Amino acid sequence: MLFTETMLTEYAQPLSEAEDRRCKNAINMIRDALKNIGYSSSTSGPMTYVADSHAYMYDLVHSEGRRVRLMIQGSYANNTNVRQNSDVDIAVILESTFSTKYRYGATDEDYGYIDSTDNAAVFKDDVERILRRYFVNGVERRKKSIKIHGNTSQVGL
Repeated sequence: MLFTETMLTEYAQPLSEAEDRRCKNAINMIRDALKNIGYSSSTSGPMTYVADSHAYMYDLVHSEGRRVRLMIQGSYANNTNVRQNSDVDIAVILESTFSTKYRYGATDEDYGYIDSTDNAAVFKDDVERILRRYFVNGVERRKKSIKIHGNTSQVGL
């Protein structure tokens, strides 16, 4: 595809208010879907994690202690999106469970960590299940992501 000077100038413009709303709506939809399975947020709207950007996030806590961070990432967060032609990438990060690898002789107890029965595969299954209930159509599980296809009332995620 050939790019004209006009196209490149338009692409270089900052996000419009409508595109900013699109980012916020997308992350709010994922937050609302997760609320249906016991997650809550201490903030009413998304926080910005990079000053003067559209990189929004939520920290969510489950009633059973699981902590999740939602983050806009990719082209919208970096302000490199192709205007009117970009999906919104949202990372759903399980913060409360992680794998460790220590130097010889060190253990979880040395750092105050405890074993968990939670794991990333179970978490991804849970997220997929609630997204299918919340969005009904257009949810596709992929190897590294869960794709939500857009339609006239929702943006593709």
